[in-house]
Amino acid sequence: MVAEGFGHDAAAIPDLTNMDEDCLYLNIWTPSREGSAALPIMIWVHGGSNVNGWAYEPNYIGARLAGQGVVVVSINYRMGSLGFLPVPFEGAGDMPSGNYGISDIIAAVQWVRDNSAAFGGDSDNITLFGESAGAADIYALLKSPQADGIFRRAILESGALGPGDMPSFDIAQARAKEMFSKANITSVEAARALPWQDLVDLHNATGVDYYHGPVVDGYWVNDTERFHDDVDVIVGSNLNEMLMYIGGSDAEMLAEGLADYPVDIRSSLLALPMFENRSAQEIADVLSTASQFHCPSRRIADMAAGRGKDSFLYRFTRKRVGADAYGVYHGAEIPYVFDTHDDWLPTNADDRKLTATMMAYWSNFARSGNPNGLGLPEWPVHAPGQNVVQELGDHVGATDDFMAPLCDALNGSN
Repeated sequence: MVAEGFGHDAAAIPDLTNMDEDCLYLNIWTPSREGSAALPIMIWVHGGSNVNGWAYEPNYIGARLAGQGVVVVSINYRMGSLGFLPVPFEGAGDMPSGNYGISDIIAAVQWVRDNSAAFGGDSDNITLFGESAGAADIYALLKSPQADGIFRRAILESGALGPGDMPSFDIAQARAKEMFSKANITSVEAARALPWQDLVDLHNATGVDYYHGPVVDGYWVNDTERFHDDVDVIVGSNLNEMLMYIGGSDAEMLAEGLADYPVDIRSSLLALPMFENRSAQEIADVLSTASQFHCPSRRIADMAAGRGKDSFLYRFTRKRVGADAYGVYHGAEIPYVFDTHDDWLPTNADDRKLTATMMAYWSNFARSGNPNGLGLPEWPVHAPGQNVVQELGDHVGATDDFMAPLCDALNGSN
């Protein structure tokens, strides 16, 4: 979809390869270093709606980020019904209730921590960072008692979950029963006899509308209010997260954008000055991007700050040359974090400058819990109630949060 938005054939982005159910591997990039000091570790959790993606995608190659003086690790985890659905059959054994993928991430972090000396990493200075579903999974770890003390910092890119956005065990189990029933799978043995691809894609094959997210089950994720007190956080979103996904008539697009907001204030929202001279698609993008990405990010920044830890809130705004169809789309920031700009993307000196800035911010944060450093525009610590974000784009620096009224409207409905 992204390649087509730039006028290329979809084949410009190659299909994923080397995928297998036997997926619990990780990749490590360690820079050359002087002396014996252990280096900060950054562990990447990839996105893909928890149903696709893999740790060695070209945009996730960690060699250049490791050149900032950090160890970079990318990890895999089980996905789809293999990773995020309770087993709905008797005799399934004593297994985590749907959070198999989350348990894989925890196991990977523990392995990295326990073996860090072998590749020059500091086991006491681990930062988890991820995008989309990967960031949402990190948010679950920020709430999980099983992840207490195994990482010190977290960077959540375009994947924040709100307090009520994780399904309960009962809901997850009901959707699992529905999927397996529609697929005529009636036992653990029958499920194991299927190709793993069928299980990962079970939601599509059966038409069951369900997002494979972390499950609130009282043990792995605990409750919706729990949040680690000892983790510094960077969290943020992109300017046009939802633009590429919104279509239909003007009325349909506006209805989709307003769906998360109380009915009685929708007219007043549409009258806000920010929506003057915007198309229905643009308005719907702002509304949906705020409700699904930016405002949950702001709540997480508030939550971390309220527990006495530093949090830093950003909005990525760099629109590539030729990106008018999708704007600053979901995932657009990733090549700037890793310096892995695709050959088919127009990349100029401005993109290179922003890449250097973001790599410095991310690696500085991994070192100390503060992204700021020599020669970088100041990034202020987030304070609840202060409607400011750090813009990362053609302009880099603190700027007014124009989506703040939308977040206030959502908070008023909770």
